[in-house]
Parts: sequence; C-alpha cells; structure tokens
Amino acid sequence: MTKKLLVGVTLLLFIYLFTWPVSVEPVAWAAPESPKYEGQYAVNNHLSKWREIDIQNRHAPEDIAVDRAGNLYTGTENGDIVRMSANGSQLELVANTQGRPLGIVVLDDNSLIVADSHRGLLSVDTAGQVTVLSTESDGLPFQFTNEVTVANDGIIYFTDSTHKFSARALGNMPASVLDIYEHGPNGRLLQYDPKTKETTTLLAGLHYPNGLVLDTSEQYLLVCETAEYRIFRYWLVGEKKGQVEPVIEALPGFLDNISVGLSGRYWFTLISPRNFLADLLSNWPQVRKAGQRLPQFLQPGPKTYGHVIAMDENGEVLFSLQDPSGSYPFISSIIETPDYLYLGSMEAGHIARLDKAELGI
Repeated sequence: MTKKLLVGVTLLLFIYLFTWPVSVEPVAWAAPESPKYEGQYAVNNHLSKWREIDIQNRHAPEDIAVDRAGNLYTGTENGDIVRMSANGSQLELVANTQGRPLGIVVLDDNSLIVADSHRGLLSVDTAGQVTVLSTESDGLPFQFTNEVTVANDGIIYFTDSTHKFSARALGNMPASVLDIYEHGPNGRLLQYDPKTKETTTLLAGLHYPNGLVLDTSEQYLLVCETAEYRIFRYWLVGEKKGQVEPVIEALPGFLDNISVGLSGRYWFTLISPRNFLADLLSNWPQVRKAGQRLPQFLQPGPKTYGHVIAMDENGEVLFSLQDPSGSYPFISSIIETPDYLYLGSMEAGHIARLDKAELGI
C-alpha cells in the first residue's frame, strides 16, 4: 500500500468514525468506581445449584409473580402469560398480550397488572381479556414500559425505561443497550390511578429506571436506576414526599428487577457485570459515539454472569449469590417464597428454582 493510499484510507476511516450518523447521542458522566468481587461481593457458586422449571417451549421468562395460592406467573417473549404450580406442573396459558410482557403483579382477585414493553401498561382479567390502561404521560408515549408494582389503595407505579429507544422497533435487549450506552436522561417513574384513569409523571430525567417495588409499609418506592448502578428511595408520604435519596450505590453490575423478600429482605438482580471500557469512556461521549460505528462484535455488550443480592431497607448487603459461569443466563428477576428462590431470565427457556435450605437462607 502506497503512503498516499494509506493516508487516504486513514482519512476515510476517521471521517466515518466521527461523522457517520448513528442513533445515539452519548452524554458525558462520571461512572463511579466499580467494587471488586471480594468482601461482601466475594465470588461464589451458590447460584449454580438451580433446578429447571419448564415453560413448554417458551422463551425468556423475564419477570415472575406469585399469587396467594403459591402459583407462579411469568410473561414470555412471544407475548404469552402463563400460570403454573410452584413445581412447574399444571402450566396453563392465561393470556397473550400481543406485545412483550415484562413486569407482572397478581391482584387479590387473580387479575393481573402488566408492564408490556411494546404496548404500555395493561390489565388482564381472570378470563384473559387484555385492556390497555396507559400508553403515554404528558403527551410523551412510552417506548419501554418495564416494571410495575401496585399499592393497597390500587394506585399503580411503573417505569418507562426510555422514551427514546423503542423496545417494539429495536427489540428489548438492543433498545436497553443503546439507552444505557447513551446515558441520556430518557427514563421516567410513573403513577396510574385506576379511579381517574390518569397517568402522572413522578420523576423524569432518569437513566434507565428499571425494577421497582413498594416497601412493606408503603411509605416509599425502591427504584433500580440501571445506568447509574444504584437503587434509590422515592418517598410517597410524609415530610419527604417526592424526595429521592440513595439506598445502595456503585454496584458491580447492571441492575434489573427488585422484589420484597422475607425477614425484611429486598432481593435484586444484576443482569450483567459492568463493562470496564464503557466505564472508562463514560466522560468521553464523542469516543463512545464513534464506538457505535464499529462492527457489533467490537462494541461493549452485556456479559453472562449470574448475580443476585439481598439487602435490608438501608442498603446493607445480606446475601450475594453468584454463578460466574452464567449457567442460568441474564437473570432479570428474583422472587422469594418460604422454601425457594425463583429466577427469571431475558434469555433462558425456563425458570430457575433454588432450594433455600441448600443455600443456608
């Protein structure tokens, strides 16, 4: 290759890397230092002890809910919502949302409230009839309705992880990766009142808000802000109403869902460890934008590594259960019952169940 040709190729490559249009506009931010996998996060293999619960040729049981009788519910990639007994037997189809059901809450009458990443906030009655409750707030349509929780008074709280990157158009994983990579303030925490049928934005400008849950006294919400590696508390009552305060920060991975466990525990999942290069370039938005022009295999992406954590209401880590092999991939949710832990996934073709007695919990 002649020197002139080499210069020309280099110039064209430079122009491509820094001018070719892409869908992201990365925002500069300072990623907090990642904790090492030692101490409270010491590497272990506890999550490798799971047993499979079959969901009959369905894929990606992202969230799991349990009714008063102990039956399990999950939504899958083809839009199905299924119900089964605690051991996975007697599986039956509840409904198909014609979208992608993620967060699920079972109400006392066994009807469901569903966060569907494609269709918005839904309700599903006991006959399987699907009703759309909400698709926008303040005139801004939802693009990635993600997780939901319901208060005793019927008020529904949910997250729209990004109003920019469409889960329906791009797919759930690609849309989430793009939004987290951009680190734009595209996410919202929302409230829906079934009596007035009004949707209210409680917080905007969030960085991929994901899982959320009410505390047991319903004084506040715990919200997973995935792109910030943190869980924060949003006060619903009292002098602090409407205020936000951190609960646990600088986590070693990307958060997904959170749930109320037993004995004062809150369980949450880290769907993937942090990406060193993405953190290193957090304050270099133009370089991150150029990275989007590279072939897909050269871009930062999620890594398979099993990790779930239990904390108390103050963010103190109680359990850190891991599986470095990622044998149950991309763990997206966890539910605790008196005898078991149940895991959901964005990739697997089954639910995972762990015996708490074997884990010493």
